[in-house]
Amino acid sequence: VRLSEASGPPSFPPTSGSPCAAAMPARPLAQGALGLVRGGFARQRLRSGVATPLGHLRQRLAASATFGLCCCCVVLLLPPSGRHLRSSHAAASSACACAGAVGGPILVALTRQAGENGKLRRAVQEALPLQGVPSEAVECVEVPCIEHARGSDYAALEARLASLLPSAGSGALAGGPELGAVVLTSPEGARVFLDAWASAGGGERLPIPVACVGKGTAAVVEGAGVAVEFNPSKADAEALAAELPFERFGPRVLYPASEIAPGTLQEGLTARGFGVERLNTYTTRAVEEPSDDMLALMANTDIVTFGSPSAVKAWAKHSSRRPPCACIGGTSRTAAEAAGFSEIFSPESPGVPGWAEVTVAAVRAKLREAPAASAP
Repeated sequence: VRLSEASGPPSFPPTSGSPCAAAMPARPLAQGALGLVRGGFARQRLRSGVATPLGHLRQRLAASATFGLCCCCVVLLLPPSGRHLRSSHAAASSACACAGAVGGPILVALTRQAGENGKLRRAVQEALPLQGVPSEAVECVEVPCIEHARGSDYAALEARLASLLPSAGSGALAGGPELGAVVLTSPEGARVFLDAWASAGGGERLPIPVACVGKGTAAVVEGAGVAVEFNPSKADAEALAAELPFERFGPRVLYPASEIAPGTLQEGLTARGFGVERLNTYTTRAVEEPSDDMLALMANTDIVTFGSPSAVKAWAKHSSRRPPCACIGGTSRTAAEAAGFSEIFSPESPGVPGWAEVTVAAVRAKLREAPAASAP
């Protein structure tokens, strides 16, 4: 039934095939009723990609909007313009069949740094049909809980890279040792390294080989036109430390690292005879000042995903809610347990594919809860 301006309190009968057992009359929507439409209005905004601030949406909702509410869905219209936030009850009830009593698509929060959640989003969308969940049952939204910042050794990295320029010699800094390679262990580490290389006046050609951990790190390097000379058989620091050929990349390597990275790589390389110049060029920290939109999404999230302990700490700092969470691995799981999360999903082997699978497992668990929640 297409909604239009109505005189008096219209009712919305269930459509064919709708799980709604009854319909309620429309009534005025008050300022405090935003929570009732968390599964409809806010998510419709996210689905459509309209970047309208939630504060502005609250003002529009407060301006005498009306809504029709059934047991599973919310249908909204704005008078007097007649613009429809949900154009039909049939469209709303199709989501009901998937999302049950949660009132719309299940909201899954992706908490990595802004712009770095695409890989998990795609993996979740691919995993949903494999586990029998229609894609329209889930809404993945970015809620960045971590941010990167320059580390204490960033200026030292710029100076070290300036020494590699042709006018400064061939890798020696003030008579220091030459470098056989630079080793990069994360996409952010690669981005920071490339920024420093550009600041030092370097071009596309880097005069020392690059060794990377993981496809994501290699993609950042290669995207800047720099060749990757070595990638270990497994995407972790232990494998790189064990497999980096000494005769090809020794005896000394440069390691631009995160300030919070453990000593696994340099200790492993040192044990094999490498000299390691570790420079702490960036750090990962909890978001310090979340936006109003971010806080609103945290308040309405059904499932949250965590890719690091830092993300868990940020969520715990800025929100009292502890929804079911899906963690990338054991370290994040331990942090979630310490922060008071009780329903935690994590894969046996860390990584994005397993992370996506347990995220969908959390979605399935939420869907199973819906019929029980809606029962009288």
